Amino acid sequence: IAQLSSILNHNVRPKIHTDTTKPFTILFDRFFFFQAEDGIRDAQESRGLGDVYKRQIYNDMIRDLLTNTPNNGHDASSSTNSKHHRIEHIGRVDTVVSNVRVIKVTQPSQIHAILNKAHSARAVASTKLNDRSSRSHCVFTMRIEGINNSINQRSLGNLCLVDLAGSERINDSGVTGAAMSEAININKSLSFLGDCIVSLGSAGHVVWGNCKLTQLLQNYLGGEGSKVLMMVMLSDKEVHTQETVNSLNFAKKVNQTRIGKAVKRVQHNI
Repeated sequence: IAQLSSILNHNVRPKIHTDTTKPFTILFDRFFFFQAEDGIRDAQESRGLGDVYKRQIYNDMIRDLLTNTPNNGHDASSSTNSKHHRIEHIGRVDTVVSNVRVIKVTQPSQIHAILNKAHSARAVASTKLNDRSSRSHCVFTMRIEGINNSINQRSLGNLCLVDLAGSERINDSGVTGAAMSEAININKSLSFLGDCIVSLGSAGHVVWGNCKLTQLLQNYLGGEGSKVLMMVMLSDKEVHTQETVNSLNFAKKVNQTRIGKAVKRVQHNI
């Protein structure tokens, strides 16, 4: 497993119903395809294993999306969501979240089912700008272990896929009450994320602790040997020009950041 990318999907597409699982499933299909091309799925030579978990960050709180309690993300009083989730960084290469369900996978079809389950539990709401607006950031993590018996080598990697809720102008979206609190937390966390990215690019001190989103992404963005790719989805409608400009400015900020060379994590003589 040479390089696993952290993908930030900055999604600003007002009034468009989108299936946010589709880009993820395409990526996983391609990943397993390249495994097959490289011979990783040859049982006599090597094998690939993965542990996955998926969370949403709702109002700056971590919530497990793979539990058996359907809550659509909004029921803060449920026993599932009342669990305390602690973020622990293991050096600069790994991050662990406590009290989340971890599922072992070996086939792409398993991942598709997991993504669909998590997608149905994510917090969404209708606003004046979007019929199905994401009210949380969604973070999917897959730990992958590849063992090649023919060369006695073990490769380790983390794939982190992040679907960021789009920034929201409250006056335009018309949200009130709980939805306004959601929008404020979304905007603040995106601003903190932007600050971290700027600090990484300037080699300055990075403040990761301002919100759960940046805490969770610390090792995926600023860790040792990590690789980051951001995809920006834009609307082609003139009415959404301001959102498009905001998204492009965010992308420009990311594009100017250099975090170093990706490093393959390999163990020999297993």
